[in-house]
Amino acid sequence: MRKTLVAGLVLYCLLLSFMDPAQAGVVGNVSCDGRSVGFAIDVTGPIEDATFDEVREVFTKYRQQQNELANGRTCPEQGLRGKQLDFSAYGHRFSIDSAGGSVIAAMKIGRLLRQERESVMVEGICFSACVFVLAGAVDRVVFPPGRVGIHRPYLGSYSSDARREIESALRLMRDYLREMDVSPRLADDMIAVEPEDNRVLTVSQLASYGLVGIDRAEKQHRAIDQEISDLEEAKALGLDRREYNRRKSRAKLLCSAPEAASNCRKMILQTGQP
Repeated sequence: MRKTLVAGLVLYCLLLSFMDPAQAGVVGNVSCDGRSVGFAIDVTGPIEDATFDEVREVFTKYRQQQNELANGRTCPEQGLRGKQLDFSAYGHRFSIDSAGGSVIAAMKIGRLLRQERESVMVEGICFSACVFVLAGAVDRVVFPPGRVGIHRPYLGSYSSDARREIESALRLMRDYLREMDVSPRLADDMIAVEPEDNRVLTVSQLASYGLVGIDRAEKQHRAIDQEISDLEEAKALGLDRREYNRRKSRAKLLCSAPEAASNCRKMILQTGQP
């Protein structure tokens, strides 16, 4: 039983011939501007166990730097003086451009993204196993001309238990997609496409599977986070919730100019007047 399960977990998706192995890998950067920490992760090429290890390492460094700031230690800013700060110092970026690889490694990355409540951007391609990375993110964005494609995973070599292994892998895929609140129908549709083919999904198909936009559970998390933030801000301002909501609504209406939005909002919340 154990042997069959292990064999079923070594499924690999098709790796298209036009990928350049020299350009494959993970480029990860954790940046700190002395006040906040951000990261940029770009995954290119085949998805393998090593890919997961490299992605996890970047997240580990990111959390370590966050902890240092939380404990009163600041990042070294001397090296930043006179230089343009890296994009990742201001937020998070996780992008992927891959034609596939290990289904299991892709699921591990997907679960890590879900644990970290992170988003994924696709600006190139995201085919076969890459779809499981996309499914794991709490917010999935496919920018034109980015493409997402599916086909049936296949075993790396012949096995006398091939049928059982493939059926086991299919159950594994369905369970993972349910866990990520993506339609399990996606697994059936992947199985229907031959490994040597690739079915590129339309925008409407991506939406029907649940592969674009914010995950439902994440929407709830963000709503709760926003509610707590509003309660804390109202308390700090000494406002009851009704008056706070009135001022917040007024700020949304009047503070539209990007260059002055922050000061405008602050004044309205504090005084009730623009």
